[in-house]
Amino acid sequence: MSKFLFFILLVVFFCHQAKGNCSENVTLELIKDDIDAQQELEWKDVSNILEQGILQNDSTAYFLSGYILYLGAYNQNPDYKEARKMLSISSDLGNIRAKHILGSFLITSEKAEDVYKGTKLLELSFEEGILDSSVNLYYAYQLGKYGDIAFLKIPYVKHLMWVMMRLLYYSVN
Repeated sequence: MSKFLFFILLVVFFCHQAKGNCSENVTLELIKDDIDAQQELEWKDVSNILEQGILQNDSTAYFLSGYILYLGAYNQNPDYKEARKMLSISSDLGNIRAKHILGSFLITSEKAEDVYKGTKLLELSFEEGILDSSVNLYYAYQLGKYGDIAFLKIPYVKHLMWVMMRLLYYSVN
């Protein structure tokens, strides 16, 4: 009888080991890739890693939390108020992607101060290398919410060279 019980315990142990403890294998980088892919990670594991990152004041954890809430990823209900809060914190911590997403979100607002803040965030993210921000700034310009068309008229090649030089500088340092 004791050999049978030992065998059962051994099988359970190896089955658990084979499955692995998912939360130990989940990283912020893996979550970022998974959001844009099939969202195959378990929400429990994703939320645990994000909570740990937020406790450490990690800008990427705040960004991913806000992005998930904004998109409604992992079958979460979209919560734009909480998404804005998380993206704002991430943006304040210097996350360029958060500046882009938050800026894109804010330019759709009816409040002038939100639109102004959104355009400034998009300008910053564009200057830091997120070219999609220029598209959103142009969209705001078309809607009459953005007036600095000169910023958008910087010759594309000149600006692209500037962005590439900046990225090269950061990759070296």
